[in-house]
Amino acid sequence: MNNIKEECAVISKYQIKYRFKSFLIHPSLYLFGAILFCLLCSGFSAAQNAPETVTIKLPDGSDMHFKAVYLGIDGKSIFSSRRIKLGPRNSTNPNYKELSRSVSLSGAFIGQQNGEEPDWLYYLGETEVQRGQWNSVMNWMDEQEGRTPTAKKKNDKQAKFPQTEVTVAEIYRFIEALNTWMVQKQKNKLPRLNQSYAFCRLPTEAEWAFAARGGIKTVDDDPDRFDSPHPYGEDLGKYEWHRVNTDSEIKECGSKHLHPNPIGLRDMLGNVEELTVNLFSPEYKQGRFGQLVIRGNSSKDSPGDFAVSHRTEFTSHRSTGKLRRPKRVGFRLTLSSAVSSSASRKKLNEECKRYMASDDRYAGSSTAALAKKNSKEQSKKDLNRFKSDIKKRDNEIFRLQDRQKQDQEKLAKKEQANIELRDSKKRLEAKVAELQKQLTANPKPAALYTLQKQLKEAQAEIRHLQEESKNLAQATKHTGSSQPSPGLGKFTFQELYTHSQDKVKDLEKRLAAAPTPKKLEEYEQQIALLQDRSKVLVAKLADLEMSKQQVKNQASTSEIRLAELSQELKSKKQRIADLERRQFGCEDKISENAKLARIAEKRYLEALMRQASANAYIGWRILKQRDIYLRRPNRNASDKKAQEAFAEASQMINDYWQLVVQMAEETQADMFPEVKRELAGWLKKREGKNGEGRQRKALKLIERHIVAVRAGKSLRPDDLVSSFLTQPEFL
Repeated sequence: MNNIKEECAVISKYQIKYRFKSFLIHPSLYLFGAILFCLLCSGFSAAQNAPETVTIKLPDGSDMHFKAVYLGIDGKSIFSSRRIKLGPRNSTNPNYKELSRSVSLSGAFIGQQNGEEPDWLYYLGETEVQRGQWNSVMNWMDEQEGRTPTAKKKNDKQAKFPQTEVTVAEIYRFIEALNTWMVQKQKNKLPRLNQSYAFCRLPTEAEWAFAARGGIKTVDDDPDRFDSPHPYGEDLGKYEWHRVNTDSEIKECGSKHLHPNPIGLRDMLGNVEELTVNLFSPEYKQGRFGQLVIRGNSSKDSPGDFAVSHRTEFTSHRSTGKLRRPKRVGFRLTLSSAVSSSASRKKLNEECKRYMASDDRYAGSSTAALAKKNSKEQSKKDLNRFKSDIKKRDNEIFRLQDRQKQDQEKLAKKEQANIELRDSKKRLEAKVAELQKQLTANPKPAALYTLQKQLKEAQAEIRHLQEESKNLAQATKHTGSSQPSPGLGKFTFQELYTHSQDKVKDLEKRLAAAPTPKKLEEYEQQIALLQDRSKVLVAKLADLEMSKQQVKNQASTSEIRLAELSQELKSKKQRIADLERRQFGCEDKISENAKLARIAEKRYLEALMRQASANAYIGWRILKQRDIYLRRPNRNASDKKAQEAFAEASQMINDYWQLVVQMAEETQADMFPEVKRELAGWLKKREGKNGEGRQRKALKLIERHIVAVRAGKSLRPDDLVSSFLTQPEFL
């Protein structure tokens, strides 16, 4: 829009300044410029005056009507928006399908309802798309594409019934066909925003809900009714088709037996449910999105079930894989405009930056009830309450984090204990292996007994051989001959001697190899020692086996406790994450409420400043007129008219001072320059070119006095009245 204004200004300036001379030579150039100027201006005018109803003539000659849905927001800013609330009102136990959440709603065109300021709006179909309308458009599109028409003929007996039993893909094909028809055949009847012509699409949930509640008309007329489940009064049957007044049968669209809603829309809540373009999710910040959202109720529902907040999720396929074609789900269309072609890229960038930096993002509400809560006091209460909630959650988070830290320390200790137990177990197992090795290496008790027996036999044999050797030596000495002695039998002495010598040598060898008595004693001591060590080792081995089992039991217990602590820690981490997420939501709400509180405070300051500047100007003007009056002959301060004027001026100035003190004590200093600048601009436009600007000058006086009050200075009202005419701002 601003681009068009700039173009108009440039063309006008160009024509006036440079083309006057050319007109004498080439009058056709001037005429062309004038025509272009008119076209541009008419385009701007059209963009500012969107009609209340848009009628699209369909291929079969029937009409499709769209009603304007005004939003009550500034039409001079491209990105103005209204904050509305979706979901049930005052519901203590909503289901997951109908959680309350706030969203922004913007318009697509600009109009001036009842001659008021430019306002944003969008268009919504007066009724759901009807079967006859569907058939007309789809048959035309089939013909354009060289296909045999697939839809029924226009003389269908149920042509005015809502079009149902269609898939999402078929709906989008219908929308594509309708947009093609509109651009080719109905372009001159379409509303537009600058160079962006209207096109059809499914409505968003916000667009559907705001229109279903009666739009800005219901907000202004009756905020409480706007918040009710169905804002049409007690007798729902006068406005919607439901189970009681239809016997669950689907009726014609836009029946004259029912009243339209406050903005002229019909069958918004009943007859059939309606598809929207939004993806189903519990709420916008959650992020879990499914298929498309269905809004409203149908003729099979009882009146008590009807609610604007009612919503379900569309499912495209059955469990068998077959496409679903619900008999009680229809759709209505909205007319919108493309954002990118509504203004130049530079203008869009500038407007977007201004919008993001301003309070306009948070201005407006879906209900006047919410607007009532946006007063300064209520906003502060909400802010303090949310801050208190945040503080409580912070304390709970800190407590859980401290507990988490303690649990982690316990886990670390348990883990260290487990490591020590495992090391002890390894050491015990190594010791047991060593003892078993020692037991294996030492002689067994049976072997020790055998050794003892052999030693005893060797000792006896040695004694026997010594006796025998001694006897042999004596026999040889006495006989002196090699003849065998009577006791020798058939052997001769020489033979016996030789045999004895051999045996002696053998015995000597065996004696040399046999252990000595000392060695035998040592053997006996070693045997006794080994037996004692064996007993000790067996006892230790039993103790170690018992300790090993205890270690296993302790390790098992520790692992169980470790698993329990890990699970507990995981639960606490999840709780902390949940609390942090809730804290994020609270902080977001605090930020939003702070914005709303600031908006309310700015409006409050603006109201005080308007009144104070008016009081200052009126008081100054009365004193000035009194001063002129007193300069006339035979006039003095005791004159009745002069006294009345002085009393009136004094009252005005006293009220002015009270307002100044109120602004200084109850508003923030950083808001004053912005509000002053906006108010000064408004006053300047109001005064016109020849205005003296006294009320605007009063704004500077207010600023000086507010600074003085905040600095602790004060003025007596009488002194202020007496010096008011000489205030430097009015000179």
